Order: sequence, then C-alpha cells, then structure tokens
Amino acid sequence: MRQLRVAILFASCSAACAVGTNSFDTGEADDAGSSHDASTHDGGSDVVFAGDSAGRDAPSGDASGSDGSAADGGAVDASVADSSSMDSSSIDSSIDASADSAIDASVDASIDSSPVDASVDVSVDSSSVDSSVDSSVDSSVDSSIDSSSMDTGTTCAHHGYSGVLVTFDFTGQPGSETSVTPTATVVSGGAITRASSLSANAGSGSINSANWPSAVDPNRYYTFTVTPTAGCTVSLTSLALDVRASGSGPTSGDVATSVDAFGAHFGQFAGTSAGSVSIAGVSSSGAIEIRIYGWGATSSAGTFRIQNTLTLSGSIN
Repeated sequence: MRQLRVAILFASCSAACAVGTNSFDTGEADDAGSSHDASTHDGGSDVVFAGDSAGRDAPSGDASGSDGSAADGGAVDASVADSSSMDSSSIDSSIDASADSAIDASVDASIDSSPVDASVDVSVDSSSVDSSVDSSVDSSVDSSIDSSSMDTGTTCAHHGYSGVLVTFDFTGQPGSETSVTPTATVVSGGAITRASSLSANAGSGSINSANWPSAVDPNRYYTFTVTPTAGCTVSLTSLALDVRASGSGPTSGDVATSVDAFGAHFGQFAGTSAGSVSIAGVSSSGAIEIRIYGWGATSSAGTFRIQNTLTLSGSIN
C-alpha cells in the first residue's frame, strides 16, 4: 500500500508539473517525491507543490492572495496563465504597431519628398512650348481684333464711294437770291451763299454779285460746306464750275478750303470760263468749307457770277 500511494503521489506531482511547464515555460520536471518551485511570472504569484512519501499534504497554490485546493494533482491558477498571455499579447501589439508606424512613416516620407514629382511639374508648367504657343496665338488674335473696323463701334454707310458729292443747279434762279440749296448724295451739303462784303446783283440762272476787289481779298468770296456722315472721311478731288464776269468784273478766280484755314489756293482760272479745278489731297472726317474767290475787277460795279451748275466730286472712306 505504501508503494501504491507513493506511485499515485508521484503521478499527481508529474501531472501538476507538466501543467506548470506548459503554462509558464519556467520549470523542469523533478524526480518523484521532490518539491517543485515555480518561478514568478507576470501574475506575481508563487505556485508551490509539496508532498511527502506518506501523501499527507495535497498540492496547494496561491495566485491572488486566496487559498484554493487542487484536485488530482492540483490546478494552476487560471489568472496567472491569463495574465501572462495578456501581457505578452500587449507587448507583441505594441511592437507591431511601432514597427508598422515606422515603416509607414519611412515609406510616406520617401514618397512625399520624391524629387521626381517636383521636377516633372516644373518642367511641364514652365514649358517654353506652351508659352510660345500662347503668346503667338494671343498676339495674332489681339492684332486681328484691334485692327478690325468693328472696334470703332461706328461704320461708314458709304465706305468706298467715289463720285459726285454735291451739285448746285442754278436753273431758274434770279441771280440776286441769298442762297441756293444743293442736291447732295452721300454727304450733307450746305447752301451756297455770298460773303457779306459783296452785294447781290440780278442775273438769270445764276448767283450773281458785285463789289469785287482788284486784288485778292480774303473777305470776298462765294462759300458752301460739305459734311460727311458719322464714321466717314470725305476726300475731295475736284470742283467743276461755270463762271462769267462782266467787262469791269474780276479777271481771275481760285479755290481754297478750311482744312488748312484757307492757306492754300487751288487752280487759278479766268473770270469767264467753264472747267474743273483740282483740289486733290483735301480730306476730313468733319465739315469742310469751300470758298471761291474772284479778283482783278476794275470797278465796284463789275459783276462775277456762278451759273448753270456747280459740282463737287470726291470719295468716302
């Protein structure tokens, strides 16, 4: 019997030691009948197995400050194993997290700070091809728009016209009339009148005057005005007229315009003649006054008339 009890105790001790070894990995199996000290692990508790050859004491353990009996060789306090496994898990998690963070940060930093992106972006954005294309397109478009006639906001209704601008017809006039209104085509034409220093005189089918000077006098003339429509420029080319002087009237005449304040005189002609005077080069986008002078009279009673028709020609741009 004694040998049987020793064998049972030995078996119980071996089983308990095996459990402790599997849970804590800290002990080695001893010979039967000896005591086994378990090393302290994260739970902070000592597990002691004690027994004698008589089997009087059962294995006992204290893991949390309370006594508990172990049957059939004793049971290791579960809290110790749980505590140990939890601590090792948290350590492993901490190591994994820190390792992952370090790897992620390293990868992110290497990617974010890569010089490849910067060099590609700069080379594309600052491409001389884009700037040259943009500037050439912009300049060509801008120049074509700026030079367009639409930019002025005004168009000339008679642009490109060339021919008769105004015509005065003296048919049926008594000669002493104050003025004669023209027939105008593409410009506005003012009535022809005489200067206030001249005196009206009868003469059928004309506008007739006396009191002409013997030398050129800037205050003695016939006058009328032409005005182009808005947005147009009128350029004069010629003045066709039919004039006649009495025996003591002017022997010569010429034409001047307001474009140069009547400074230049065009086409001197005889006091009695019919023809055309060139006034090419006279142009304006505003009103132009044309004056017809007469001089060389030998008497204040001498007369000088414009008869039949007077025609002003030019172009509109």
